Amino acid sequence: MQSDSTYKDVVDATNMAAYARTGTVDWYKDFEFILKPEAVILEAIGPAIKDKKLLDIGIGGGRTTKFLLEISSDYTGIDYTADFITAARQRFPKANLLCCDARNLDGFADATFDFVLFSFNAIDYMIHEDRLSCLAEINRVLKPGGWFMFSTHNRDYRHFDKYPWQERRFDLNHLKKTNDTYGHAAGDAVLAHFAEVLSKNVRDSDCVGRLGGDEFGVLLSHANQTQALKKADSLAATLQATPTQWNGQAIPVTFAYGAFELKSGDNPDVAIARADQAMYAHKKAQRSAAE
Repeated sequence: MQSDSTYKDVVDATNMAAYARTGTVDWYKDFEFILKPEAVILEAIGPAIKDKKLLDIGIGGGRTTKFLLEISSDYTGIDYTADFITAARQRFPKANLLCCDARNLDGFADATFDFVLFSFNAIDYMIHEDRLSCLAEINRVLKPGGWFMFSTHNRDYRHFDKYPWQERRFDLNHLKKTNDTYGHAAGDAVLAHFAEVLSKNVRDSDCVGRLGGDEFGVLLSHANQTQALKKADSLAATLQATPTQWNGQAIPVTFAYGAFELKSGDNPDVAIARADQAMYAHKKAQRSAAE
């Protein structure tokens, strides 16, 4: 059995490696939205924290930075991943953005901030003792009577073990033509290459699978419809730019794809049907454009 310190080290190393990956940074760096509960709270307390000192913990690429800067220019955003801070500074060059660990906020004096935001990803992926350290530090740097806004998963919540998935589906066009022209081994190589490109360009938390024949599915965690479509377009561009190489020649392929939200309670049959609907809508649009 691992000691507490060893377990903490493993969790820290896993988190840091995951968030420092180029693919992870690329995925989060363009996020710019607030969740509906966050919007409701900010609307309610906005007047109370207008032009006050704000601390935003675990900003990633600056998901909430824009919205908090609209409330107050006296804003400080922190993240413990240096590459995230670099990406956020490119988007918000005038904002005060620092590489800092929420478990140790020694860089800030007691009772500095009027408002602190700590979003779910940052607080949820820590061990319990580290959460307590973060909360103690937040209590220290927050002014008496200040506002602390946080979001986290509650184990009593009925959807605690579920995620807001988006599914994207890709369908290769005219694979039979590839088999007839280049041979079945070449067709198999196209399928393997397609799967490899998809797998290398999604996060560890996502899932790529072959649904059968020439169809592939991608399950994408923690993304809304707009982000899923954007990622699908990005994957499509990567696939088109990297055709399969077979016996010294590139094998061109085309494909259709679509994205939809997989909601809690959807069974596999419903999910597949909705994936088909989204994909065939794209395929129909392709054919119309070609006519």
